[in-house]
Amino acid sequence: MTRLPRQKHCSRCGASFTCGPERGQAQCWCDALPHIPPVAGQETDCLCPGCLRAAIAHVMETPPERAD
Repeated sequence: MTRLPRQKHCSRCGASFTCGPERGQAQCWCDALPHIPPVAGQETDCLCPGCLRAAIAHVMETPPERAD
């Protein structure tokens, strides 16, 4: 089943963006970014490209918590 692109609004900043593969593409733009644990709660939806990149950068530069 082919996923159609949809217009969404970022859960963080409210910007409008396309979610899903654009015409001629097999995947969504976010599939090319590093995969990390979810950065938003269950009550939120997708993040725009800018907010998602910022969230990924924050997660990747934050050291994991130590279990002492």
